[in-house]
Amino acid sequence: MSLSCLPLLLPLVAAPDDVHDRAQALLEADDASGAVELLTDHLRRHAADGFAAELYGQALAELERDDEAAHWLDQALLAYTHEGDKRSASRAEKALAKIDSLAKKRGGMIAGLVRDLGRAAERLEDSDQPERALELYLRVLPLATGKALDEARAAVERIQLADLEVDLDAASGGGRAEDGVWPELIVETNHYTLICDLEPEVVDLLAITVEDIFDGFVQIYFDGDLGEAPERRVTIHVHSTWDDMAGNYPGGVPSPGVQGWWSPGQAEIHAYDARTRGGSLDSTLLTLLHEGSHQFMSTFARGGTPAWINEGTACFFEGTTVMVDGRVLWPDAARGRLMALAADLTAKPRRGPRPREVISHPGPGSYPGNYYHHGWGLAYFLQQWEHPETLEYAYRNHYLEMLEQYKGGDGQGLAVFEDVMLGPDSPLGHATMDEFIVDWEAWILEEVLPLHQGAVGTRRERRMARARRYLAALDGIAERASLVKLSEEDLLLRALGELEVVRKEIDAETPSRDVLELLATVLEQLGRKKTAAAMIEQLLNAADAGAIELSEDEYAGLERRLKDLDKSNYALRNASARTRTHTQRMLGLIEDYRRKYPDMVLRAYTLTSAAAQALADEGDLAALASELRAQAKADGKLLGRIVAVAGPRGAWKTAFADPPLSFEVARDGVHLESVRPMAMIDTSLAIEGEYEVRAKLVRKGERHLGIAHGIVIAGTMETDWTVIGIDEDGHVGVWSLRNSGAGSARFKFRETLFLDEEVAEGASPELVVRVKPDGSVFATVDGRETVETELDYPLEGATHVGVFVRDGRVQLVDFLVEIFA
Repeated sequence: MSLSCLPLLLPLVAAPDDVHDRAQALLEADDASGAVELLTDHLRRHAADGFAAELYGQALAELERDDEAAHWLDQALLAYTHEGDKRSASRAEKALAKIDSLAKKRGGMIAGLVRDLGRAAERLEDSDQPERALELYLRVLPLATGKALDEARAAVERIQLADLEVDLDAASGGGRAEDGVWPELIVETNHYTLICDLEPEVVDLLAITVEDIFDGFVQIYFDGDLGEAPERRVTIHVHSTWDDMAGNYPGGVPSPGVQGWWSPGQAEIHAYDARTRGGSLDSTLLTLLHEGSHQFMSTFARGGTPAWINEGTACFFEGTTVMVDGRVLWPDAARGRLMALAADLTAKPRRGPRPREVISHPGPGSYPGNYYHHGWGLAYFLQQWEHPETLEYAYRNHYLEMLEQYKGGDGQGLAVFEDVMLGPDSPLGHATMDEFIVDWEAWILEEVLPLHQGAVGTRRERRMARARRYLAALDGIAERASLVKLSEEDLLLRALGELEVVRKEIDAETPSRDVLELLATVLEQLGRKKTAAAMIEQLLNAADAGAIELSEDEYAGLERRLKDLDKSNYALRNASARTRTHTQRMLGLIEDYRRKYPDMVLRAYTLTSAAAQALADEGDLAALASELRAQAKADGKLLGRIVAVAGPRGAWKTAFADPPLSFEVARDGVHLESVRPMAMIDTSLAIEGEYEVRAKLVRKGERHLGIAHGIVIAGTMETDWTVIGIDEDGHVGVWSLRNSGAGSARFKFRETLFLDEEVAEGASPELVVRVKPDGSVFATVDGRETVETELDYPLEGATHVGVFVRDGRVQLVDFLVEIFA
């Protein structure tokens, strides 16, 4: 019978001992069919104890239903082992071996998997990676027994306790508030004060990035002389939303297109989390770069500078790339500016302002929008044009001299530009402005544009050729000192910039051996060992996935190199390697089952599913588990149950200290009303394994900020709870209830899962949520598209479900749980 066709089942009145006695009596009377019918009904309604599982296995074996018999005898063996009942465990093990000759090998492989993942978790914990260690320990728990189980539980408790202590010290930091906004964090760096409504880990990375940006500004504006750099500390505000940022705009309301600003009087830069308007944190960073350049320009010039050099230089920094370690690579072309400029230059007839108009634009401040990309192009040329032999940025000294002449000037840009850039000292020998313009346009269209536009293969070849040219120049520094005047670091950084563009933008999802090897070498030479290690790890991962070919010696050599560069990274890598090894072993054992016992689909499925969850496999094992589960279900071998979530009033518990305004379990559903966030779980219903919870949400109360209605999809009185519901905007919200015990629970917003079509105000949608033991969650609202999230931790043992509301009333109608095998 299909699970979805099962009738609604409520808990039996008969106690387990009575069921044991009745089942034994039926078996003694040679009525195995009667025993199977009795125990099937019982086990649909109750979690299996060891003796019930053993009796069920015996009865199934009598009927020659060996696949199911082996499964339930294995469940009996596990239950007896957990209970410490060695005699009963031995009895179940012998009965199992008669049916499944692979059972002993299976048990040994699972024990080996638990042992190796436990050791890998220990190494991760010892290398200061407790979060990753915790993930492994939690994956081990469902399979561990005896001492291994005790050790894993102790480790989980130890790490979670340490995490709780850090969280308490942070005094509500680390997690969103109820309105979905990150709490404000303040971080001091050498030159900036960061005030950010962002995730703590993002703020930590940003602190590294802004200091690298500062160093770059010093290089551009002050020729690397820190003594000339601004001493006044600047505050960087990254607001949670555009509206929040706009509320701080000086002199009124900014236009909708404003992304941020620099306030010289207050020494403040303002930006916002661009993700809240459909953008990305990269967009936020571009704003900080742009406005930070204005900060330096105002400090440097101490007076009026022409708009073109002020805005052009600010746009120049928009091409900056930030690496995984937060370090900055100095700028490549700002692609949007480049494409707009190229379009103007190649248009027939030519569009946009001419260079003389851009440079001559009167006064400081901004200029028309169609001037920006032209100002960028001029600034980019003056910063990035390389002498073909010496590789020097030959115009940079001229740029600095021009800035000096602009200081406190009258803003007449063209005369100063021509005085500095033309004449006998011109790097390209330009005598007239027309000559300069011809070479500038040719450089933009023939040198820069092909790096960003055209066939991917051609762009890659050009980038790689540039990188190799810089690296080749390293060998010639000593012999050609009079020619190559750059330092080793300068050349390495330029090569790094080209290689990173290839890795991040061109190769993207298809990593290449040549790029990753060169990146690792360059980063190691620059002393950035952890980032070099990350490149080697990517190379090894690509080899594991079959995307890159490495010999055994090459693979082993890279692993040794990884260990030397970053021991913590190696610990993670080692854990990954053990996972891959066990995955291959498990696939081999599953193949043995399918070959030797082709009818034992349930045994093959339960092994595959357990292995996939323990190994966090989303590939071959997960796909095979899905296939086998469908087959086992079609064969009627999966024992499931559908249960109403309707326990007695006294069984419903909350982790909050204060009670709700009202709560009732009635024939028409479960009712809850509260102003504060409130969640209650039905502790009379224990759920294990994979399950699906569903209910019709009758939402009461007008839509307003903060209102939400939903379901507790997992939680116990000893663990954290995960809540899914419909938020004030009609989308799916995910919340966590941090359960510290003794009524000290804290409610935190986690994320919004946006639907293509929001739930209308006043609608009563059906919410269906599938929960898997690995913690993955799949939610559907009224048959719309499925949205995905995850529990705070993978499931271990029994859990409960319940009702949730915030600042409103909710009625859960047809509140059911379908529990799968």
